[in-house]
Amino acid sequence: MGASSLLLAAASLGMAADSDWPGTGVGHSTGTLSDTLWTANESTIAEKLSNRYQVSRSTYTMEQLHQKLGDWNDVVTALVITQKASQKIDNILNLRKSGLDWDQISRYYNVSRDDVRHEVESVKKDINKNNK
Repeated sequence: MGASSLLLAAASLGMAADSDWPGTGVGHSTGTLSDTLWTANESTIAEKLSNRYQVSRSTYTMEQLHQKLGDWNDVVTALVITQKASQKIDNILNLRKSGLDWDQISRYYNVSRDDVRHEVESVKKDINKNNK
């Protein structure tokens, strides 16, 4: 199913953006968390995320995902939804690029916002504690 088909399906299901994701700072307007809580350097974050989510460098490097999404929190959010929904990362990236926020994308794939929030926080803690 292409991004335009998914957009139409999401719209037909009445998937308007909700208010901020509780406790995360993930909002419907930007759908991002602040990068300020990442204390490790860029290459360390990229390496650890690549290992944790087993993303093949032939698909995307973590640096490329970070460049496309602009924020490490968005990278982890995309990876969590990809993993939990058993989707290809390109499907998630296309939906995001088309204008859907993380809430809409996660609801479309029936991925719990709490699961995403907990995973983002868990990843952040793991990476930060190993790099102090």
